Amino acid sequence: MAKQLVFSSVPHGLQPGRSGYCLIAGHLELPQSLIRKLEQETSVFPVGEAIVAPRHEVKQFGGTEWHLFINQTINIKDYSGRLSGVTHIIAESADSLPKEINPMEILNKLDNWITEVPKTPKVFNESHEILLPGIPKKEAPAIAKNSSGNRIESDPETWVYSKNRRTRPSPRPRSGFYYDRRRRKKSLMVWVIGGGVILITVLIVILY
Repeated sequence: MAKQLVFSSVPHGLQPGRSGYCLIAGHLELPQSLIRKLEQETSVFPVGEAIVAPRHEVKQFGGTEWHLFINQTINIKDYSGRLSGVTHIIAESADSLPKEINPMEILNKLDNWITEVPKTPKVFNESHEILLPGIPKKEAPAIAKNSSGNRIESDPETWVYSKNRRTRPSPRPRSGFYYDRRRRKKSLMVWVIGGGVILITVLIVILY
């Protein structure tokens, strides 16, 4: 998804301490070197022209090649009353742009340009990212289901059993004198009663 930058002449820019022609809105996670360079290159607007056609440029910054789709709206008075303009840039990395898509075709289809000075500085987030024309939208991965229509859990151990169509073996039932409290109590009671019966029997034999 492509990210956006908006430059204009304002009393307070998006970045602290900036004023005049600077970034007023955009995605700050883009390389700062790219933002500064674009600010410098777009700060001078053509004189004597009514309209500037959108353009496409390719630039290398931070080890990444960027496709830049640029639209400039000119002859706009800034906060000081001087003629200035608004520059709207849509940036997409070359790695995210399919090789078979012609960038000029994308440029010709873009029409939602920002042509007015934003009222307040604004940081853009994921909701402001743009799906460029002609680029297929990435679908969320489908949820795997078994033959019964039940969802297959993503836990690795569970997935292994599902893949091999095996079920986990049930634990073997335990047995023994010390298995649980109830068995211990029952066995103790048997021993106590048995011991009592034997003691009484011995006493009867001795006395009689």
